[in-house]
Amino acid sequence: MNFPTLKSIPLRAQITMMALLLLLGGALSLVFVLSRHERESFVMRNGAELANAARLNGEHLRKSMDSMRNEVLFLSHTPPVQGILRAALNKGFDPLDGNYSHTWENRLNEIYSAFAANHHDYYQIRYIGLADGGRELVRVDILDGRPVATPKDKLQRKGDRDYFQATLKLREGEVYISEINLNQEHGKVEIPHKPTWRAATPVFTHSGEMFGMIVINRYASQVLENLKLWIPPYVRVYLANMEGDYLLHPDAGRMFGFDLGRRYRWEHDFPGMSIEPRSLDETAPLQTVDTIEGTSYVAARKIFFDPLRPDRFLTLIYALPRSAIEERISSTNFKIIAGAFVFTLAAAGAVIVILLWMFAPLQRITEAAAAIADGHYDTPLPAVRGGEIAALTSAFQLMVARVRQRERDLITLNQELDHKVEERTAQLRAANKELSEFASVASHDLQEPLRTIVAFSERLRDKHAAELSPKAQDYLARISKGGERMSFLIHDILDYSRASSAAARRERVDMNHLLDALLTDMKAALTESGGAVERDPLPELLGDQTLIAQLFQNLVSNALKYRKPDTPPRIRVRWLRAESGLDDAVIAVEDNGIGFEPKYAERIFNMFERLHSRSEYDGTGIGLATARKIAEREGGGIWAQGSPGEGATFYVRLPLWKTQ
Repeated sequence: MNFPTLKSIPLRAQITMMALLLLLGGALSLVFVLSRHERESFVMRNGAELANAARLNGEHLRKSMDSMRNEVLFLSHTPPVQGILRAALNKGFDPLDGNYSHTWENRLNEIYSAFAANHHDYYQIRYIGLADGGRELVRVDILDGRPVATPKDKLQRKGDRDYFQATLKLREGEVYISEINLNQEHGKVEIPHKPTWRAATPVFTHSGEMFGMIVINRYASQVLENLKLWIPPYVRVYLANMEGDYLLHPDAGRMFGFDLGRRYRWEHDFPGMSIEPRSLDETAPLQTVDTIEGTSYVAARKIFFDPLRPDRFLTLIYALPRSAIEERISSTNFKIIAGAFVFTLAAAGAVIVILLWMFAPLQRITEAAAAIADGHYDTPLPAVRGGEIAALTSAFQLMVARVRQRERDLITLNQELDHKVEERTAQLRAANKELSEFASVASHDLQEPLRTIVAFSERLRDKHAAELSPKAQDYLARISKGGERMSFLIHDILDYSRASSAAARRERVDMNHLLDALLTDMKAALTESGGAVERDPLPELLGDQTLIAQLFQNLVSNALKYRKPDTPPRIRVRWLRAESGLDDAVIAVEDNGIGFEPKYAERIFNMFERLHSRSEYDGTGIGLATARKIAEREGGGIWAQGSPGEGATFYVRLPLWKTQ
């Protein structure tokens, strides 16, 4: 099946389709922008409402605690509290008012009953003494909506409870506000569950000794439910204690898990959420959190409730699920999409009519432009009078003329450039040839008189040593030594020149065979130094075998030369497969010699560069420069790492031989 190509579609149809696509793209962009704006506005509105609700409900929660604090202080100052204290210290009789303990206890029961009857959130009020393991002295419970005083034989010991132990540490006038937990009777959680808040304050004798404490128990259920005030029904409300355990949760089964043997914490449901505000009175900024139920927008606030312990707090969390947002803006999105669809249809109809009317004359110009694009510059353009179409025709004609001229100029320029490249290449080849010939001639011409100087110096020293003074003999030795160094220098310079100017050859180089042959040739030097070379399996390379052999000979010779005194040199040549690529190989030459300072890692490859005096280590300073010249000429590189006294490693990167 043959599909129409772009060139086969009329220009006016192309422009019409492009305009329709632009309209469609604009409509979709508009839908996207409006939808996103609606979503962001919804989140911002709800975020502000959640932050405000967190602030108001947090204040309401804190005021409830302040109310408990004031009311327990009020109850601790009623006359029967001190009357019971005085009677207990005087064998059951109050010498100040002349009443017995049971009289004061009955009065306190009446006061507590009247108080409980008018404060429906309180379901238990107690006066607990320190004696007898923290036994209750007076206790009033709310049963079936009526206050009931507990008989003496039903009073319990509470000395082991956390609120009792915490109150023991308070001073007069201080109040302990407990954590919210499930009430326990006789050590077991009460059924049905009673979320309870306790306030306790100590009672002291006139001598300053603690006698007991007043403790009030308050239902926390209503206080917790009040946290949902000013909150839309689709927002999820959570409250957690300092340990992160839930006190309020949309799933009641996850509340007070710490009292029921299985803990549920907000850190598990809201991983990565931060609840640190900029100050203690602020709500943390609205956050996007990936919860176990999906993404939610979360407002969190710490509620600090204990003036005695500023570090104690509750954590209030309001979570707005993204799914709820999508559900509530779906109707708005439908209206936006419907409006955009109607607008697009109307605009598309108008665009089609206008384009058909405006661009009808372009059909012939389109056909002519296609022919010109195929190289038919002589194709005539239609004659059009006036307007943008006429200007377009003139512009086409001018463009064709300039393109043809530039093509002619480009052909001429390319021909001139090719000629210049050939001339420069020939000049470079001639220069390289002259340089190579000069190096060979210079080497020969310099070595001939040098050999004469060395030979006559040695003959003079051998045959006429007895006639020469010690100083003259020293001069002759220096002349011979200098001649030898000059000979080595000429040889190394010639090697460097050959590495620079030799004709490039590309052949397969078996590095295993090459290195074995190289070590055989260097056997005398290895034996003299006591050195040993270890070789790992090496790859096949692409390059000039002679130059590569010279490169590795220079590196092995360098390792033998710069060995530690009294330490046989150990050299290892290995292929670094992990650092090699598909097109090249990195081969390392490691030694245990004297090493070098890392700051000289680049300097050692410079011509005539020496890090040591000739009295320490002999040499010309050209060997490593020649190695680098060969590596670069072969399309690779060389670098080194070392530390003083820790040896050195030279890395050579060269092209790999690829099986064709």
